[in-house]
Amino acid sequence: MVYEEALKYVYSFADLERGVGFSDRSPARYRFQRVEHLLEEMGNPHRGLRFAHVAGSNGKGSTAAMLGSIAAAAGMRVGLYTQPHLHTFRERIMVDSMPISPGAFASLMERVGVAVLTCGEQYPEEGDPTTFEIATVAAFDHFAEVGVNLAVIEVGLGGTWDATNVIDPAVSLITSLSLEHRAILGNTLGEIAGEKAGIINQGRPAVTVPQPPDAMTVIERRAHELGAPLRVVGPGSEISLVSDDGIEWSNGRPLVNCSLRMEDESYAVRLPLLGDHQLLNAAAAVAAARELDRSGWNIKTEHIIRGLEDTVWPARFETLQQNPLLVVDGAHTPDACRRVRDALVNVGASYIHLVFGAGEDKDARSMLRVFLPIATGVYLCASEHPRAAHAAALLETAAGLDLPAREFDSVREALAAAESGAGSEETILVTGSIFVAAEAREAKGLADEVDPPFLSRKVPAR
Repeated sequence: MVYEEALKYVYSFADLERGVGFSDRSPARYRFQRVEHLLEEMGNPHRGLRFAHVAGSNGKGSTAAMLGSIAAAAGMRVGLYTQPHLHTFRERIMVDSMPISPGAFASLMERVGVAVLTCGEQYPEEGDPTTFEIATVAAFDHFAEVGVNLAVIEVGLGGTWDATNVIDPAVSLITSLSLEHRAILGNTLGEIAGEKAGIINQGRPAVTVPQPPDAMTVIERRAHELGAPLRVVGPGSEISLVSDDGIEWSNGRPLVNCSLRMEDESYAVRLPLLGDHQLLNAAAAVAAARELDRSGWNIKTEHIIRGLEDTVWPARFETLQQNPLLVVDGAHTPDACRRVRDALVNVGASYIHLVFGAGEDKDARSMLRVFLPIATGVYLCASEHPRAAHAAALLETAAGLDLPAREFDSVREALAAAESGAGSEETILVTGSIFVAAEAREAKGLADEVDPPFLSRKVPAR
């Protein structure tokens, strides 16, 4: 295979992210048999790895990135498995902050492809694996092959039945929970928390940020039943980050001056991720690092501080330019949008030009409502992602909210219109979807590589 062939291969399977759902070829939903058999055929590479496992509704990618950066600062070789990607599928499988190379990815898909064929012959009743299951197996195999010291793994969906939950992590983390994917995970926060808490393992330490009472009760019960030490971080706890109400600008990006409080000590930190929610995410990453240190991983305070300050996680309140200030953020829930709005207010933005696009399964009305008080103009668009809501449908939603909105044929056109309409002292925010944020970055020339365009369309079932 060459890279493009490998991409076509991995995208030829059922993939809920792109709307290519389950079929008679892959009937078993949210179970482990296919992943376990694939891993066995590959030699069980995951059994020689040490993991941190991250679940949550919001912030799990940022938390995973911060924990990975801390581990790297401590001298470890770090694997990071996250999804979705911004510009190239290879970003999902990273080692030492670098995506897997095109050639390595193609070779990896060849090996996994052989395992898929073998398992299909041995276990025909299980059906085909999914795109996510294949990517998960590939990530574990690559991390084992290159010899990472720690693999930080982001859950794809839920936790209990997620394909990643075949691992025995050294520490599990649960970030902020909200109502999401209700058709799959449940209609209440308690039900959703039950799915997320499925990543807590027998006797292994777990970390969570403060959760609503119904969710926290479920998480605490799961930890207690498994004898897993549970640490809750954030305000008033042993580990927290507190903003010192000072924001510095360095090389065109804002840094939040914070106090990191660990046990009875306090340290100054400049956090490159804005918003109170990122303070919680950072606290979770720090707590996980402390648990790893207790297990003999030799992660010291200086590693924690340097790792937090060195974290790079694009499209999460990322500033692309100043005058006018241009911010992109992949917020895709009402809660996440509120956090972005509050972070904008904290950096002095009073009125914004909003470039907005969302997935067709998202609550666009509630997300747009968040920006009612500060939106001076709304530029509606659809990303090239196959599950993107049409701009015309978003325009109807905006009209019902009395938002001053226009629709555009692409993210690039919407962004250009916003830049034309914004004064030098005003602010442009691009949000609503990680895919909209990605295309804004591409429009500004910030993507080193972009996957072939055919992958933005639904791929017919094999």
